[in-house]
Formats: sequence, structure tokens, C-alpha cells
Amino acid sequence: MASHTTALRHLVKKSTEFQWLPTHEDEWRELKAKLTTAPVLAFFDPTKETKISTDASQDGIGAVLLQRDDSASWAPVEYASRAMTPTEQRYAQIEKECLGLLTGIVKFHNNVYGLPKFTVETDHMPLAHIIQKDLNDMTPRLQRILLKLRRYDFELVYTPGKELIIADALSRSITTPHEQSDFICHIEAQVQLCTSDLPASDNRVVQIDEETAKDPLLQRVMHHLSIVSSASQCPQFYNVKDDLTVVEGILLKLNRIVIPQSMRAMVLGQLHEGHLGVEKCRRRPREAVYWPGISQDIANTVLNCPTFHMFQPAQPKATLQQHEIVTSLWSKVGVDLFHAKGRDYILLVDYFPSYPEVMKLSNLTSKVVIEACKETFAKHGIPLTVMSNNGPCFYSQEWSDFAQSYNFRHVVSSPHCPQSNGKAEKGIHIVKQLLCKAADSGSDLNLAMLAYRTTPLSTGLSPAQMLMNRTLRATVPAIHVPDLDHLTVLQKVQQSWAQQKATYDAHATDLPELAPTDHVHIQLPEGSCTE
Repeated sequence: MASHTTALRHLVKKSTEFQWLPTHEDEWRELKAKLTTAPVLAFFDPTKETKISTDASQDGIGAVLLQRDDSASWAPVEYASRAMTPTEQRYAQIEKECLGLLTGIVKFHNNVYGLPKFTVETDHMPLAHIIQKDLNDMTPRLQRILLKLRRYDFELVYTPGKELIIADALSRSITTPHEQSDFICHIEAQVQLCTSDLPASDNRVVQIDEETAKDPLLQRVMHHLSIVSSASQCPQFYNVKDDLTVVEGILLKLNRIVIPQSMRAMVLGQLHEGHLGVEKCRRRPREAVYWPGISQDIANTVLNCPTFHMFQPAQPKATLQQHEIVTSLWSKVGVDLFHAKGRDYILLVDYFPSYPEVMKLSNLTSKVVIEACKETFAKHGIPLTVMSNNGPCFYSQEWSDFAQSYNFRHVVSSPHCPQSNGKAEKGIHIVKQLLCKAADSGSDLNLAMLAYRTTPLSTGLSPAQMLMNRTLRATVPAIHVPDLDHLTVLQKVQQSWAQQKATYDAHATDLPELAPTDHVHIQLPEGSCTE
């Protein structure tokens, strides 16, 4: 009508002086004629462009068959409208729109069946997207309806409601309720058969039905599914509103039963049978049950299950936590005891140049260990820090008195974590190999120790060079090396440590930090269970 009222609409503007001209008179007469004269229906021509406009109101369905005429305008070929049955009026809005789609196409079956392509208009945008999905991702009722439309070759397009005037008017202009055809009755029968396919036993379905009737939220959703179009009224179900349907008093999301609040704890317990992990437990209900927030509820159930944690595998390897790089020689020393070739030994190793000192022990008492340490300290000086494990000789009162009298700080490694005194552990591994190789080859162990102490490390400098600032004379000829700059040595050590950390962290993971109040599970080294 807009193209026929241009002059009249210009006349009513505030800035226009009212002056009735012959053009206004002509438009007025033409407008009255169009409003009082029924349009003539066009003859259907299968060679012309064809489309069907459909719409569904609260209790009615409207459709119109249109074709392009010679003036490139859409001419009506046939109209259709009907009232919904009481059952159809309880459909979700998207199901009503899909039913309108089906009603219009079936009504004009003789015209559109076999056409290579025709267009169908709807003002319901979600329907235009959902129809592209797989049938398994739709509600049972939508599945039944769309299955009936598979024999038609059409394209569904979205058109704003303000442009879908004819179908909208027809959906609101209904007379007596439409008597269901055998075709629609067949669809209803198929929908009711969904109850036999529900993923639950008959007794469980009865229980769900009873508990759903007591759940105020689910009752509010089921009373009229269109209320979920308002996010403020029912925000939990807003994002899935187009997937909801009601079958025999049970709310479904697609093919999944929506579990009422009172039964969710029981269902969570059943989902966690076997004490599987979070992701595996989440996979179980994806084809069976649903409620808003089910994924988070499953995660909370699994993570609060003591049995699940008891049999968890060990944590992945964490990134390397290095000791602070010491800047002075023999200021931090690692000490540890070991047994090799039937004898007990003590190892002391400087954390800065990795220089090892090894001595045999007659026994592992605190007195013998302390005497060995005193002998070593007499050679190189007393360190600021001595780091050891939690062995019996290191937490005795005698050792505590020794640390106090010699004025050094005693630090112990973490329980069940020898890596925290890694310098001593690595030194023991090296010395044990030297002992075994010397015994096997019959060579001199002292020369083997000298060879290691004078061999350059990853820093390019030997432990003896870094500790004594000179090159020790060995069996291999060597020339005098100029005095080393301490800052240069420190930089080389820092570079070596940085490279070690990069190599280690390449196959490690940053684990979450623990707060003082966090509850943790400790995996004991004796077995695979966790406490």
C-alpha cells in the first residue's frame, strides 16, 4: 500500500501546507478501491517462482501460496488457515511454527510437490536455524514433523514478522477448530510413542512423572513453554528453550529427560557409579538426562569423591623448582649417605661448583657422620647452609648441637622427595658409577675422583677450577690457566642452570598453586592409593 499513498502521507507532515490537489484525489480513490475490493487469485504456474508464507499465532495457523506475476510482484494463488486443537495449543512456540510450516506445505501439496525448488517463509528465526540440524538434535515432535517434510524440496528463509502480513493475518482470522486429519493424528500417535523410548524403566518414568509434578520450576516451564522466551522469568532454561517439549507429563530436552530437583542427587550418584573421572561421567547423561548446570554438578560430585581421589594416578611432573643460585663458594653444601660395594659412604658436594668430597664410614651413627663432616669442613671451611634428607643421623640431638656449635643452618629436603636435595642425589649417582667402574677395571678410585673433579662441566669449567681457582695437576698434561673472574664463573653457572630448567620444563606442567587452607590428597610411595 505504501507505493499508492505517497502523496497522501506527504500531505500529513507538519512542515507541509495542507492543500488537496487532483493527485491526492486520485490516490484516495485508488486506495478505497483496493481496500474494498477482494484481490483476484492468480492461476498456478509451475514455471514461475513460488513461495509459501506461514505463521502460527497462539491458537491458529495461517499460510498463503504466492507466485511472481509479470510485474515481478507476488500474487496470491491460494489462502489457508485453521485453528489449533487443544493439544496443539500446548506446543512450544517453535513446535507451533514448525506445525504451521507443515500445515501450509501439506495444504498446497498438489501445487508444490515435485517442484525443483520453492521457498518457505517464517518469522521465527530459531526455526530457520534448527531445521539445518541433524534430526537427533531435535525434540521428538520436531523430528516427526520434519520427517514428513523430507519429500519436499524447499528452502526455509527468515522474514521479519512485520513483512509477513498475509500469513500473520490468516493465523489470527480463524473460525471453528480444525478437525484433525488422519495425517496429523498419525503424527500425534508417533509423538506419544516417544514415552516407550525414554531412557528409563517404567517404574523410574512413573517416579520422574510424580516428582516433576511437585517441582515448581518445571511445572512453570511445562505450563506454557513460551514463558522461557523471557530470560527474567526462567533464566535457567532460556538458552535451551527451543529444545524443550512435554511428553506424558515429563519435560524433555530433545531426547533427554529433564530431571526434577528432588531426584538430581540420586541421579548424580548413579552417574558416578564406578567412580569414573569428570569427563567420562559427563558423557554418560548426554543421551539420557539433563538439567541446567548438570556438567558443573557432575564435576563437583566427582571432585568431592574420596574413593575417586584414592585411586587417582600421580600428578604430572611439575616444572622445575630450582634452589637459589649461591654467589660464594662452599657456602651451601648438600650431604647424603649411600652404600656401595659393601661399604657405607658420606658425600658432601658444593652447590656452586659441584665439587664432591667422599669418605668411607665405619657406621651410620651421628657421631661418625659428624666427624666426617668436621674433617671436610677443616679442608674447605664451614658452609653457611647444609642440606640433607630426613635420615636418623640428621635429626638427632647430637647433629643439632653440631650445627649450632659450627654455626651453620641445617635444611632438610621434603619427605618422599629426594629431588629437593638433587645436587647430593646426582653426586651419589656419579660417585657410585666411579666406584663400580674402578672396582670392575681394577683402577685407582682416587684417580677416578681426580679425573671427575678436573673434567669441565656444562659451564666449561671443572669443579676444581671453580672451587680452588686453579687447575689441579692430574695424569693428563695441562697448562696453567689464568685466574678466573668470579663474576664470569657466576654467569656461566646461571646460564647452565637456565638451560637445565628449560630442558626439564619442556616435558613438565605448571600445576595449580596451593593455598594454606586447601585440602590436598597425598599419594604414598608404598602403593598406588592416595590419602
